[in-house]
Amino acid sequence: MSRWFRFYDEVLDDPKAQRLEPVLFKTWVNLLCLTSKGNGVLPGVPDIAFALRLSEEVAKGAIDTLVTMELLDRSRNGLVPHNWNGRQYKNDVSTERVKRFRKRRETVSETPSESESDTEQNRAESGAAGAATPPGDSRLGSRLPEDWKPDKDLEAWAKATRPDLTFETVLADFRDFWLAKPGAAGRKLDWPRTFKRWVRNEKQNRAVSAPPKFGPKEFKPVDRDGVWKPRLEMFAKSGTWLSSWGPKPGEPHCEVPRHLMEAA
Repeated sequence: MSRWFRFYDEVLDDPKAQRLEPVLFKTWVNLLCLTSKGNGVLPGVPDIAFALRLSEEVAKGAIDTLVTMELLDRSRNGLVPHNWNGRQYKNDVSTERVKRFRKRRETVSETPSESESDTEQNRAESGAAGAATPPGDSRLGSRLPEDWKPDKDLEAWAKATRPDLTFETVLADFRDFWLAKPGAAGRKLDWPRTFKRWVRNEKQNRAVSAPPKFGPKEFKPVDRDGVWKPRLEMFAKSGTWLSSWGPKPGEPHCEVPRHLMEAA
């Protein structure tokens, strides 16, 4: 019989999951499937490697990375996806309704369709969702309070972990993001842990370039001789004199330095 498990759409906004390399993201999803098959616990590394068609070295490296990213946890029973039990809770109402459905099916046919049973299970779960998980159910988490702020220990941890960040700016961004998040995606079971993830994944502050310094420009006198000598040489050789240079030598108001005129 095939199994199913809950996969939440908020993974689209989870920076840890979305920053995974494509191959590692695929490995993570496959590990969720293995956890479902293992009734909430992953097998050992050799079995994981065999199931995912990986070498043990590659499998161990992927597991270590996912543990570091807090997408996998090491428990007494073995490896478990982070918050697996909280997200994969058993729905008692759904279970009883599915049992009654299957019992009715057995009276009609000794070999009920597995796909039809699973479909009915999904319908039963949807119909019982309101009764099994009321709006105030803590298993669904809570929204961030308007005045939420980390305690002194968490603030000290954030400043020590990411000294490159401005704590007040990070906190303001965190509040703005989650207070504006609509629906179930804006609910979390553990806001201090969520803040820790936010701090770890926050990009480094952009270096602020120093404003340009404006001061008095260094005065460099114009080399008048260097400007007029080539012009005089051209005039002496070819008689060429551009109008932009002003009056020609010998004409009134000529700007050529007198000592150059005498030397010529």
